[in-house]
Amino acid sequence: MNFLGWQCILKLSMLLLRFDGLIIMDNNNIKNEVLINNNYLDNIYMDDTIENIEEFYILGMPIQTRIGILYPIYMSHYWIIDKYIYVLALEKEDVLAHLGNLSKINEDFDILFDCAKAIGLYELVCSFKSNEYEGFFLNDLYKQYKELFEFCFREDVFDKIQNSEELEHYIGIIKGLNDIKYNKPNPNPEIAKFDMLERQLQEAKGEIVTFEAMYTSNLITSGVHPNKMTVYQFNKAFDRLGQFKNYETTTLFKTVDVENKIDIELWYSEIKKKEPNIITGEQLEYASRLRDTGGLQEEL
Repeated sequence: MNFLGWQCILKLSMLLLRFDGLIIMDNNNIKNEVLINNNYLDNIYMDDTIENIEEFYILGMPIQTRIGILYPIYMSHYWIIDKYIYVLALEKEDVLAHLGNLSKINEDFDILFDCAKAIGLYELVCSFKSNEYEGFFLNDLYKQYKELFEFCFREDVFDKIQNSEELEHYIGIIKGLNDIKYNKPNPNPEIAKFDMLERQLQEAKGEIVTFEAMYTSNLITSGVHPNKMTVYQFNKAFDRLGQFKNYETTTLFKTVDVENKIDIELWYSEIKKKEPNIITGEQLEYASRLRDTGGLQEEL
């Protein structure tokens, strides 16, 4: 079936399936005038652009792309990009999962679900951009994408994207240029519970680095107000501060290292990204047995 064919089916399905309560995205958090009339942009507007080279992201310069100029986000407006974290992390599988759940509740959604599996994410959301789909979650998702790209590019460019592969490409650049990281909850509810428990234990031990801790650390050490940094510069400055502390600590302990077991961590060393913890099936089964026998609390 061609693009026009399945689009007609989708529209027909919407006429049958549309009802209130399917909204999963809140679209009224940010008004259009906030995205368009950002006075602070006048102070940091830059005519020069750089190529999309990750090593140069630290410069805080905009990137020239096919659809327009992509600008880095400054910490003074980090709260805006934070509202779009879910959209940046969204994948087609997430949308299909939601549609699949809807089809279990109402079999009339089966047609829509099957059509959605046959096309890309960009093509899917753009099929519901018309105001006639107001209130349906895919229409809200289209608006969220549109606002996100307008904020990052400072002009309305979302409809210039050609396909889902290109959408994924630009989402990747936005996340990379702004050093945006987001760990989605594990779809396995059992593993998600253990992940949450692990985080709670880390918080109880004071091992979680909070946004406030990062902000105040950069505020008192960098000599530049954090609000004048890009999000990328802010994160990298904090990481480098930690590397300096590691250098000072290892240098101090090296002075009493009679067995020569301590390596000095150089302050200019490349900062390695930590690999996320992954719970294996065996670990999950072991933890489940401990929980069932009452031994999990003792293990913790």
